[in-house]
Amino acid sequence: MEEQIHFSESDAWIFIAFCETVNNNTFDYVTMVGIADFYQHAIPNYEEVKSFFEKGLKYSLISFKDNIFSLSDKGKEIYEKYKKVKGGAFSRTEIAYKKLNSSRNKLKENSNIPDYNFIRKKEYSEICKCYLKQMEYFFASQACKKNEL
Repeated sequence: MEEQIHFSESDAWIFIAFCETVNNNTFDYVTMVGIADFYQHAIPNYEEVKSFFEKGLKYSLISFKDNIFSLSDKGKEIYEKYKKVKGGAFSRTEIAYKKLNSSRNKLKENSNIPDYNFIRKKEYSEICKCYLKQMEYFFASQACKKNEL
């Protein structure tokens, strides 16, 4: 099936992280950064995250209502297709990339993009610092447990 290239590989792994972060109409940037780090072994930079949110809204994969980002029905549909494909953690980004860019999605540009205030670069930097601090605590606690044995 022919691809329609709207999304980059960066968009793909951030899409996975976004989907796995959204739960019961809540969204947490720190969790999303952590999940993205798990899949790509890297923290997405500000431009990559902002690009995904812009494209996600533009192609109606995500929605923004009452100051909350969530997964749209189309986004859920693509995510469900993605989850059905077998493959290890290292192949997930490639699978998501193919699912996002499949012409079967029949994605259309949304001309009615909601007005949203995306986080600023400085705020995103603080989110990343918070995530890294959580990882420091995690590794320190693991080292303590190891020493207790």
